[in-house]
Amino acid sequence: MAKLQFAIFGTGFWSGYQLPGWLETGLVECVAVCDPSREKAVALANRFGINAIFTSPEEVFANIQLDF
Repeated sequence: MAKLQFAIFGTGFWSGYQLPGWLETGLVECVAVCDPSREKAVALANRFGINAIFTSPEEVFANIQLDF
């Protein structure tokens, strides 16, 4: 079964806990990080090895196919 692809929107305090929780299931893959602060988005993406970084939800939906 292929992993479901998702994006995380917002890189605040809780994202550092939500993202590992999702990844721990082994059933999903985070393919994009989105936050108005590019610096914060880059930091979270680097921490988890995510290549796609965006600063608006519109950019995410225009460029990435998500399952949820």
